[in-house]
Amino acid sequence: NDVIDIQIENAPELSRSFRVTASGTFLMPYNGRVTALGKTPEELAQFITDGLRGDYLRDPKVTVAVKEYNSRSFFIQGAVRSPGVFQIEGKPSLLELIALAGGLAENHGSTAYIIHKLKQPGTSAGEQKDTSAATVTKVADTGAESDDSPRYELRSMNINGLLKGRFDQDTFIEPGDIVNIPPSDVFFVAGEVNK
Repeated sequence: NDVIDIQIENAPELSRSFRVTASGTFLMPYNGRVTALGKTPEELAQFITDGLRGDYLRDPKVTVAVKEYNSRSFFIQGAVRSPGVFQIEGKPSLLELIALAGGLAENHGSTAYIIHKLKQPGTSAGEQKDTSAATVTKVADTGAESDDSPRYELRSMNINGLLKGRFDQDTFIEPGDIVNIPPSDVFFVAGEVNK
């Protein structure tokens, strides 16, 4: 679902933006179905150049730029100053994503929950050990019996420890992950007390 901008020198009729399909391809005039999945913009430009050379253009000059990183969406909600969807190139850490969201709100809780949709539904339900930090992750079964039902993994990280320098509580966030930072619990004390 990324949008790429292809500019071809001396061929304005071919220069335009294309949206990459879920299968990682797009349809381009004179080149047909082009696979963008797994290629850098430079590799894709070279592939398009080779496809246009000879039959259509003598020495094409092709540049490719990514306009929208829709496949690189990261979600953060809860007790942060600017919750929402962030499109980021690369692989941010939890701390970087919190910083992009404007930092923590004053009422933030002590735990961040990271909900990750598993790509392969064949993973067995139960508990798994997270290798990136000392937290236990749970693989949630949706209860449906079909193999194509979505399955999720839940990880928890101690934000208070992270902010105090315990960087083992930081973890990399995958595209499509949802980070939820619930607000802290509020307790009310009533009756015969001083405050």
